[in-house]
Amino acid sequence: MNTSLIPERLFPEQPEWRLYGHQHVQRYRFALERLKNSRVLDAACGCGYGSFILANNGANRVTGVDIDPESISYSNRIYKMDGISFVVGNALTLPSESGQMDAVVSYETIEHLGRPIEFLTEINRVLRPGGTLILSAPNALAHGRAIPPKPNPYHLSEPVYAELREWLEPHFVIEEEWEQSFVVPSATFDQETCRLQREALAPSGILGVLRRLENLARRVIGRTPLGQRPSPRPADTGAISLLHVSTDIVPLLPERRSVCDTFLFVAKRKAH
Repeated sequence: MNTSLIPERLFPEQPEWRLYGHQHVQRYRFALERLKNSRVLDAACGCGYGSFILANNGANRVTGVDIDPESISYSNRIYKMDGISFVVGNALTLPSESGQMDAVVSYETIEHLGRPIEFLTEINRVLRPGGTLILSAPNALAHGRAIPPKPNPYHLSEPVYAELREWLEPHFVIEEEWEQSFVVPSATFDQETCRLQREALAPSGILGVLRRLENLARRVIGRTPLGQRPSPRPADTGAISLLHVSTDIVPLLPERRSVCDTFLFVAKRKAH
């Protein structure tokens, strides 16, 4: 399980959920009204909470697929219920018969694949004609191709607006274009931020040497080093203290196409 500050797989019991969980759940809430009574494939379902949300709010049948066996094991242990199945599978060879799905949900998936068009072709295969695709993708101009760049080593195929449309249009009619804002905490605290702050404020030269010697002595006698917060309670170790998080899903305006954080598109499979 990844426990970095911005993990690629997010589990609800992780402390990072307090900061990023709302953004993830918000996408599935967005999908609910569009997927009533549908057979849904949740592509790259992670640990399964999104599939669980869909199955408990009107989807007829949900299949969660993820390449990570640990995530699928977790999903089957925590979220297994009537109407949901979780299976290990590759996004480029989805475990479904052709034309069997009414809808596919694909959140935070396409950017991780080196062959995004092949992925969309596979979604086209499993969807019935007229079936719904709800897909998110980070805007490359706000991430890997931003100025300065904000690279993510796990992202292989971040699109700009025109590229995402070009990838979709051979198989899909785009019906809705939305954007999701990034997470904006009003007050956060984490161990790495605290460490960087201590380093920035640490005195240099002889004063720095004296400070380090005094802190060494404090550690020996069990006292808190100067400039360091007391350790969190055991239950809070590594946690993020959050006062407020703002994230929203709003219609994508033309002037926002080059600056938004994340694209969220709703498309229909063409009848061909």
